[in-house]
Amino acid sequence: TLYEDVQCTILSKLPLKEVVRTSVLSNEWRYLWVHCPKLSFNSAELSGRNRCMTKFIDNVNSVLHRCHGEVVDELKVKFGFHSTLAQHVNSWVSFAAFSRTKVFAFDLEPIDSCVRDDRYIFPFQLLNNESISCLQSIQHSFVSLKPPFQFGGFPNLRKLDLSMVHVTGKDLEDTLSSCCNIECLSLDRSHLGVELKVDTPLF
Repeated sequence: TLYEDVQCTILSKLPLKEVVRTSVLSNEWRYLWVHCPKLSFNSAELSGRNRCMTKFIDNVNSVLHRCHGEVVDELKVKFGFHSTLAQHVNSWVSFAAFSRTKVFAFDLEPIDSCVRDDRYIFPFQLLNNESISCLQSIQHSFVSLKPPFQFGGFPNLRKLDLSMVHVTGKDLEDTLSSCCNIECLSLDRSHLGVELKVDTPLF
């Protein structure tokens, strides 16, 4: 039998679908996958739309429920977003906060390509000081960011990758001014309307 830390190392190298499949190997492996430190969900792997989207959300919720109480280093979700699905996404943010996630990625392209403003409003209020301090990498697409007044930023954030994100220049400046460990900053098609200036020197 393999030691549990070796088993977890093996699982961390596999796609999530393959990780879950290891549960059929033996009783020893049955629930070991819930200790996987990296979770990645992509609805593009499913065919169809409404029925499969419901299945996708149910699958994500089921996996996160099984992993409740575990430390999850990475949580990545890519799927077609609609405002009616916000409550589900909020629960995934809460899971990331509770799990002390370090790498957090949301790629939430609108389901209706004609409605480009149907963006998910990121719920900063669901984060606590501990989860904010744990975050080292944030990658968001098609998200609206409005940090609360006097938001303290992410003290240990090293990478910030924003694509098609709604955020004002001032909100981004205030956030970055408190992120003294940033090593990589990427803004893709995220119009700020102003020249970006940061008071505190970045790393």
